[in-house]
This record gives sequence, C-alpha cells and structure tokens, in this order.
Amino acid sequence: MRRRIAFWYGLALVLLAYYAMFELAPSDTGAGADGRMRTLVDSRPEDVVEVYVRNERGSARFRRAGERWEPVGPAGRSVAPDLIDAIVTNLTSGQRAVVVAEEAVDLESFGLAHPRAEIHLTVKGRPRPVIVFLGNQIPTGTAVYGRLEGSPRIYQVGANVDYYQSQLLFQRGGGAGAGSEGAGAGATSEPG
Repeated sequence: MRRRIAFWYGLALVLLAYYAMFELAPSDTGAGADGRMRTLVDSRPEDVVEVYVRNERGSARFRRAGERWEPVGPAGRSVAPDLIDAIVTNLTSGQRAVVVAEEAVDLESFGLAHPRAEIHLTVKGRPRPVIVFLGNQIPTGTAVYGRLEGSPRIYQVGANVDYYQSQLLFQRGGGAGAGSEGAGAGATSEPG
C-alpha cells in the first residue's frame, strides 16, 4: 500500500516539475516558422504622435492632442480614438508579433509586393515615420502578414489591426455607414 502511495506522489511531483519548467516558464517562441516573437515597432504607444492610414478606400491622418486623437485630413473625417489607440498599441511595444520569416524571398506570396494597406506611425524622437505594410490573411484568418518598410522580416500582425484600420476609413462625418465617397488610393492627402 505504501509503495502505491509513494508511486502516485512521485508521479505527481514529476508532472508538477514538468509543468513548472515547460508550461509556466516565460517563452520567446510563437507559432511562426522560426518560432520567435518580436515587437513590430520598438516604441512606447504614448510616443506615437501621428497615425496615417491608407488602403483601397482612401487615406486619413490623425494627430495626438494630449490624451485625444484629432483628425487632420481629409475634411469631414470623424475620429474613433479607441480604434487608433488599439492600432498603436498592437503595433508598438504593447504587443508582440510572430516572426514568420527573417527574410522573405517572395513578397507576393504574403500579399506584400502590393500591400492592401499601410500604416505610418510618427514617433517622438524618430526622424521619419515608421511604415507598416499589411498583406494577405494567414490561412487560419487570425492574422495578416505584415512588414516594416526597409526590413525583409515578415510578421503575423493580429487581424484586429487590419480590421481597425479599415474601420477608420469607413467612418466619415459622424460614423460608420456614411460610406467612403471620394475614396481611392490617391484620392486624399499623402503622408508628409
């Protein structure tokens, strides 16, 4: 009887040790091809002072004014501060993204040869905006492929970022449903 109890206690200790070593330990791995996760834009969310979004619907620019975001252009654009904050948080050090490839040979397979959308983040202390390109959805639909301008690294960016950027350009003069008249890749102000 004692042997049986000792066996079960020993098995429980081994399983507990395994769980503590491998399941609870902080990990830098993800589901990506090379198994690493990194911050896409190495910056604090509060250091982003301007966001410019462009996709097939058009473009819009938003500037931080204290704790709020204000639309800069085009005229008549309403602002959804929670969407802008979510985009900024998900692209900066507030969130980590799975690295799919350190160096993509074929950007077309990721939808990044001709990105569906781009997000420019103007960050305090940086001489020029950081540009994030968004491509195709990954097969599971839970993320899109993304890439920083000037970098060959491909990331999985949460599908929520893609959704939020599309909603920013859907909202005009008082909210969603008003349409996106005048939209087009070059129909509105360009980044500058």
